[in-house]
Amino acid sequence: MGEIRSAREIAMEKVEKLEEATDEERLKWKYVPEGEKLAARYLKEDCNLVAELSNYEEKATKYVVEGAAEILIRDIAKTLFDIADFFPEIIEKGAPKGSVPRRKPDLSKLKKESLFVHEIPFEDGLKNTYNWYKKYS
Repeated sequence: MGEIRSAREIAMEKVEKLEEATDEERLKWKYVPEGEKLAARYLKEDCNLVAELSNYEEKATKYVVEGAAEILIRDIAKTLFDIADFFPEIIEKGAPKGSVPRRKPDLSKLKKESLFVHEIPFEDGLKNTYNWYKKYS
């Protein structure tokens, strides 16, 4: 029978095997969640995204935009329409009162605490889901 170890010991062993994070990774970890928060604020308070983005340094802006784009439903809809090769006119009217401002869960805590890393990029997962529905409906 093997040695019995705690979950912490196993996790620390995995952490020791990780390489040092790059500056780009650190920027991404810091500013993608900022973009997600900004998108949520935009959906709740209708803030000016362009003005808000001007508050960030140039090197951070692309990561803030990346985080915001993952949240905004219209970007998800446009991606799905591209996958489906369907190009309707999109009319934005704002969400009804009481709507859920986030359409995707925030996985940052899960990633941080369990070393979880998704294996399939969001667009690929959306494409797989679309193709599955197309095949079976």
